[in-house]
Amino acid sequence: MASLTVGRFYLVLVAAGLLLDGVAASGSRSWWPRRRSAQALAAGLIAEGAVITVNQALLGQNTAGALAGYLELVCVALATIVVLERRPELAMTLLMFAGAGVVIGCLDALVTGDSLAAARDGLRLSSSYGNPNFLGFAASLGLPIVLVVARRRGRAWPAWAAGAAVILATLWLTYSRGAAIGAAAGVVVALALSRPTVRGRLVLAGGITAALALVAVIGYPLYENLRSHADFGAHGTPVAPDRSGWDPKANGLFTRQPSHLSNPAPGELEMTTRVPGSGASFPLGFAARGLRAQIALTATPVLPGSVIAVGMEDNLRGNGPVAGHRLIVQRTRLRLSWRPSADSPEARLYVWLPVGGTVTLSQIRYHESGMAPRALPTQLLGQFNGGRSLASINESRYIASREDAASLALNLFVHHLPFGIGWQEFPTYSARRLTFGALATHDEYTRYAAELGLPGIVLLIAIMVVVLMASRGIALTDTRIAALACLAAGAVGLVFANALEVPQVALPMLLSAALLCATGEPAQPGRTVSLS
Repeated sequence: MASLTVGRFYLVLVAAGLLLDGVAASGSRSWWPRRRSAQALAAGLIAEGAVITVNQALLGQNTAGALAGYLELVCVALATIVVLERRPELAMTLLMFAGAGVVIGCLDALVTGDSLAAARDGLRLSSSYGNPNFLGFAASLGLPIVLVVARRRGRAWPAWAAGAAVILATLWLTYSRGAAIGAAAGVVVALALSRPTVRGRLVLAGGITAALALVAVIGYPLYENLRSHADFGAHGTPVAPDRSGWDPKANGLFTRQPSHLSNPAPGELEMTTRVPGSGASFPLGFAARGLRAQIALTATPVLPGSVIAVGMEDNLRGNGPVAGHRLIVQRTRLRLSWRPSADSPEARLYVWLPVGGTVTLSQIRYHESGMAPRALPTQLLGQFNGGRSLASINESRYIASREDAASLALNLFVHHLPFGIGWQEFPTYSARRLTFGALATHDEYTRYAAELGLPGIVLLIAIMVVVLMASRGIALTDTRIAALACLAAGAVGLVFANALEVPQVALPMLLSAALLCATGEPAQPGRTVSLS
């Protein structure tokens, strides 16, 4: 519903307005934008689309959906420019539609939720946007628009104030830090621009920023704890991986509750499962495509007649998983071979008990073709940091993955400066070079630099400069304040999310850019701003 409401519904609205305007327009009117800033924006958006298209065809993956999403946004921006150059009085109406669409999308998320997203993202709200960061980004764009409209004090201001409350609740439940920072930037800009003088704006912006920073410092520990539990689960039990590498929690080939690991004797690893299907896993590192990998281990059941299962697969990709089950009544040597169907940077060994029980593992050896066999540890070394919760450890790993992704993206940009590595290719590179599997950059600026090279990032910066230049010295009406605040939220939010080619998410931002370039006019001397 959110994508229909925020994206396609607005596109249909603009297209209908464009059609009616075209019917009413005289034959002498040109369809190409008349204002220089609008011309520059249109040219920049079209040029960026051409770069993405050529790059995808030559270097990138055949991901028509991402390209189509960007081109849809370009079409909306161009249609908005044409409509507003002829009917500038529609600017606030269109912004209100975009803001209302965000409110409806957030309300849909709060009321209906999404079971599939909940299974994937824990308790973080994502709904039909498919990702909590996308939902949060869309909410951050809509919040400043809705706040400015609510401050107009018209008859409908209570409804818009309620809409702002819905967006704030959605922002909180997505637990998206990037969206929260972007929303804060948009609110600061919206409130600061309401002041009539530059000094007043700077003072107000500084005061609000300081207040928000103080609230963040005081409240962030609680927020981080809630977010960690929402994202990774709030079991509260110390099920963190052991420092030896053994991980007792549900993972990969087995999905049941954590098992209990212990060392009854030197060289022996005892695994006890109270719930059938529980087990443990161990990271094997990189396994090359097509090369034979073999695991051998000795299993001794506490009670004769136990069933043990052994498997190997890539923890994130799958890549031809293999598993074998065997009934053991005494000390038994087990072997399992695996040929990955693709390069597997997160190869992992899994051992679990389908019917529960206790088994002792020993003499575990891993052998990959062309490499010397190596023994896997059986001695437990204790949990990281004295038994931190799984949520806490996963949160630290989550932050480290973002930092490493940004570093890799910048490195790829430097070494593939002319054309980049190819559209949508960064996850493939990150899977090979990082320890977190296939990652997105989670930063649209570094993503454009890495995947599109110098042409892509230069055009993106040029588009931003065009909008900034179009905003200099303009008369600050309510409409333009809302558009500028929305753009501020988006510019900051793109540091944390790859959302520029997702129409249902980024549409208010493209609308705001087109509005400023199509309707900008110099401010009159002595003019003051009123939000009433």
